[in-house]
Amino acid sequence: MVQTILLSRTPSPPPPNYVGNGWRLRGLNGYHSETIEKYVHNFWCPIVVGDVLCGDNLLQPGQEPCSFRILGKLGFGAYSTVWLGWDTIFHRHLAIKNKRLYLCLGLNPLGSTLRSREYSELDPPSDSTTITTFMRTLFKKVEALHRNGICHGDLSAANVAFGVSQNALTPSALQRTFSYGLKAYFVYIKPGEPPKRPQYLPEYIVQTINTALMSDMNDMTKVEILDFGNAFEGCSREGAKGTRAFLAPEMRDKTRCYASPKSDLWSLGCVIFYALTGADLFPSDKDAEGYRATASEGQLEKIDAALRRNYYLSSHPTYRRKVTLVIRSLLQIDPFKRSLEKTSRLIENLENDFHTNGEEIIRSSQKNPM
Repeated sequence: MVQTILLSRTPSPPPPNYVGNGWRLRGLNGYHSETIEKYVHNFWCPIVVGDVLCGDNLLQPGQEPCSFRILGKLGFGAYSTVWLGWDTIFHRHLAIKNKRLYLCLGLNPLGSTLRSREYSELDPPSDSTTITTFMRTLFKKVEALHRNGICHGDLSAANVAFGVSQNALTPSALQRTFSYGLKAYFVYIKPGEPPKRPQYLPEYIVQTINTALMSDMNDMTKVEILDFGNAFEGCSREGAKGTRAFLAPEMRDKTRCYASPKSDLWSLGCVIFYALTGADLFPSDKDAEGYRATASEGQLEKIDAALRRNYYLSSHPTYRRKVTLVIRSLLQIDPFKRSLEKTSRLIENLENDFHTNGEEIIRSSQKNPM
């Protein structure tokens, strides 16, 4: 008789969707959603669709009470979830950003971010009017932040959004917007009668698969900057974090990583490029290092060639070159060479070129009426 000896093994770790005390998420933890740990350890507010946020301590500026009915989940981030709510007192839609249990921010709703634009089947700006307006609007917003002593710290394609279209908040449009959200419920897996669900857990977690309100792609003056979680006041901050593909060279320095308004300008250049092409200019560290090692003229040619991914820019080389100069002014390796004033002049040059071309088109149409 042969005796089989089973080698002892360490217990298997609990599944990643296991909360403890018998509770488990029927779905993948963190799949297109915040993780369970945000509720268990970080005191996030356990909101679900249909909830009404109200109470004596929920006040608007001026100490006026307010009440919001939750219509659907717009997204989540490192510090909060974001929901579309209906203000039951003032009868308006607001984006409700819940930061932990004790802070609720009501913001104007926005459309798709640059990063999620492809999932919403939205094309990059494709004429000189929309391109120039987009660049000017975004630049002016960054300029205003810096003039007021604020550095964003994480400008990226995920943190710039378009405005909402006129019909974005109609019942039919909202039904389409939220139709792709999946609900992952919490279930009790131990034998016996399940106890009451812990108060810190929501009934379910909504998995937002590229949820975005219908965007206004015609009016580029509605473009907004989002997520000031890494923002700070002052000249610089060491140990700053950001989105890898949009990091300035000084933020990639492992020995002395720091953010500043100058690094914001670099990120702005990367954002503008992404907005026009739908691709990252520096998708990897190797691409960023290659750009740094290239001479000034080579950097210009790299940007100019990459901008040809945009259909309009590929067929308008003179205008493309001017756009290239704007982006290049922001993507200076030496942070002290990045200048709000210089970039502003280059954008004005774009606008002057646009207005001149517009006058020529009008004169031409008057001479040759159809």
